[in-house]
Amino acid sequence: MTRCAAEIPAAECYRTFEEFGVRFANAFCGIAKLWRGENEALGRIELPAGIELSEDRYQIHPALLDAAFQVLIGAIRPVEGLYLPTLLEGVKLHHRPGRRFWSHVRIRHHNTTQVEAALELIDDAGNIARRYVASSLRSISRLK
Repeated sequence: MTRCAAEIPAAECYRTFEEFGVRFANAFCGIAKLWRGENEALGRIELPAGIELSEDRYQIHPALLDAAFQVLIGAIRPVEGLYLPTLLEGVKLHHRPGRRFWSHVRIRHHNTTQVEAALELIDDAGNIARRYVASSLRSISRLK
């Protein structure tokens, strides 16, 4: 975590999303804590209270996966827009991450229209649960 030493309050993260016209319902506000470094970010992801996690229904709850990708906002400075995933070149599934885990995002390439990043979901024991390789994300305009 020494590479991602600058903490960003989760509330600030979600205010930034709102500035770009995206307001997440409580179920999709899974970033509990967020730290940033140079072209990377580390987020603590937790399933919000009141949301059921059915172990047999999902490999990973959709709200948790969304929050894991939201961590990208901490890796991009300055934040000039929002990016939506459009391509995953590879996915490695090791095990289910559960209700709480870490999301580590590393930026490989970034410009105003596209981001290429790698995303790892890491359990509390430090094991990689999921790896999303060379994700391509495209910029979207403000939704306001």
